Amino acid sequence: QFGYDNTKGMLCIWYVTPCDCDTGKKPAVPRVCLPAGISHEVLAKQVIAGLQNRPELQSLAAEQAAAQVLAPLYPCSN
Repeated sequence: QFGYDNTKGMLCIWYVTPCDCDTGKKPAVPRVCLPAGISHEVLAKQVIAGLQNRPELQSLAAEQAAAQVLAPLYPCSN
């Protein structure tokens, strides 16, 4: 288990839960609409697998890379 009770763990949560807000402007990161109740551990594993499958994303900022991985898995309806 990852454990999310320390500073590093909290940073991981921040990166694997990209903002699903719509500001009306083109977002800096792709929108991701996470389902209620999905665990941070599942999201972290998905992001890690996505980065392994798409190494070109590893040169992006962490929030951008995580959103690139998660957006196709959890698209927003609008």
